[in-house]
Amino acid sequence: MKNDICFSEIGLQHMAAYIGDPKHWGWYRDGGHLIEHPLRMKNIQLIVYLSNVDETTHCFSVSPESVKQPILDDREAQLKQGGICNLYGDAGTAIFV
Repeated sequence: MKNDICFSEIGLQHMAAYIGDPKHWGWYRDGGHLIEHPLRMKNIQLIVYLSNVDETTHCFSVSPESVKQPILDDREAQLKQGGICNLYGDAGTAIFV
C-alpha cells in the first residue's frame, strides 16, 4: 500500500459458543471508503481467532466489493451485489481485511 495506513481498532472480544442456532449474523460496514486510495481503503483490520471458529460460533463476515464496482451505501444493495462470506478458521487463524 503506497499511502499511510491505519488500523481501525485494536481490541479483544470473547464470544461464547452458542446453544442452538447462532444468532450473530448482522453485517455492517465498519468504515467508509478513501476514494483517493487505489484500493479505496481507509482502514485495515487484523482479526486473530483465539479459539476454533465455525458455523456454530460467532465469526467475522465480509461482503466483497471490487474497486471497479460502484460504492453502495445501502446495506441491502451491498449484500445483494457482494453477498456475504463468513470467515471460519482454527485457533490462531489471522485474517487481514
